[in-house]
Amino acid sequence: MGPTILLDKSALECLSIEEISVLSKYYYLLVTPTLIFEIMGDISKPPQKGILSKDKVSQLSQKILSTDGFMNINYQSLCLANLLGYDVPMTGKPVVEPGVSLKTSTGQKFIFFDEPLVRKVLQDWSNGNFTEAEENTSKRWREALKKLNLEPFQGEVSKSFEKVPKMKTLSELKAFLDEKISNPDPGIQWENIANVFHAFIESWAFTMNLQDQALKDINTLIYNRWHKDQLPTLAVFASYANYLLKVSYLFSFGLHSRLLTPKRSNAFDIEYLYYLPFCMVFSSGDNFHVEAAPLLLRRDQQFIHRDELKKDLKGLKED
Repeated sequence: MGPTILLDKSALECLSIEEISVLSKYYYLLVTPTLIFEIMGDISKPPQKGILSKDKVSQLSQKILSTDGFMNINYQSLCLANLLGYDVPMTGKPVVEPGVSLKTSTGQKFIFFDEPLVRKVLQDWSNGNFTEAEENTSKRWREALKKLNLEPFQGEVSKSFEKVPKMKTLSELKAFLDEKISNPDPGIQWENIANVFHAFIESWAFTMNLQDQALKDINTLIYNRWHKDQLPTLAVFASYANYLLKVSYLFSFGLHSRLLTPKRSNAFDIEYLYYLPFCMVFSSGDNFHVEAAPLLLRRDQQFIHRDELKKDLKGLKED
């Protein structure tokens, strides 16, 4: 397969359907649950400049459907699987739901991938069909976003990290995070695992109505595996979980050092960064992404500003 590109909502909105068509000649689109949920949030958004929000949702859905894209598994499921011992490749390729192995009457083997449910949802949205449940979820999401205030969180973070010096540059922050996460001390590494479990599994389990005992059992399984493997670093034990921790620390220590702003939308925009390991190119026009993404990319990955991408695609379209 060809290279994959991750677009946030700002990049998807910026590109015309013709430019998306040109893009799909060179890249496969990595579709994330974050993008789908953010688009759904617009269903209940008030009209802007005479354009109905539902019409905008339909247009964005059509853009996605016009590409050869892959729906990535949500980061919480991947984090849990990784902590339990399953490999999560971070090589620029999407991680999708497994297919079904089949065999023809002649003995030829192949794997069948069923159409993702989200594609059916996007088809409905592209035709202007929205369920009552989707509209209600959209309203709740927008209400929650309005109430979100990261400034108190920034204050709590600074209080918790009062003994940690404030970094002056993003490069200093990256160096600090690399050193902090790679410390081989078993006590620190188990703390890292516990922090990942709390930040990415416990909060998710709450929304999934997972019982406390089930969480305790899962935590025990993780600890036993870590102990059996002779207390390795999180990077060795569960590399994707280690990556998620780095993103989480980047946000927290970035706020502490006042290198990142407590803009409320950043709490949601950070989720796009959780999927960076599964693409080769990331494009966004969001200032938070512009600042944070380059600190997390591998050497073989690239960040392209939304406006630059549009300019390049426009040139290719005219050629």
